[in-house]
Amino acid sequence: MDHINGNPSDNRWCNLRVADRKLNAHNTGLRCTNKTGKRGVSWDSSRGKYRASLIVGGRQLSKRFNTLSEAEVWYNNQAEIEGVKQYQRGVILSIFGVIMVLGA
Repeated sequence: MDHINGNPSDNRWCNLRVADRKLNAHNTGLRCTNKTGKRGVSWDSSRGKYRASLIVGGRQLSKRFNTLSEAEVWYNNQAEIEGVKQYQRGVILSIFGVIMVLGA
């Protein structure tokens, strides 16, 4: 089970969804060591580039970029393609015309 808004004490049915451990891991906040402020993007100082990476189903997808915004766009596109974007906090969903920001 996954708490959509990230609050484990909010057990309302509308805040719960079925998710295995791997999918549930995508509904975490940014790590305290994150220096870019963007999910899945880090600075690769050895190459002087931003590295975007995503692990899905045991596979690691990664690519390096010259700019932070390019890395962020690639990461978000890959997360959506792989079907894990919906599990991430801060994702905007529109359901029946109602717009919700999850875990914001």
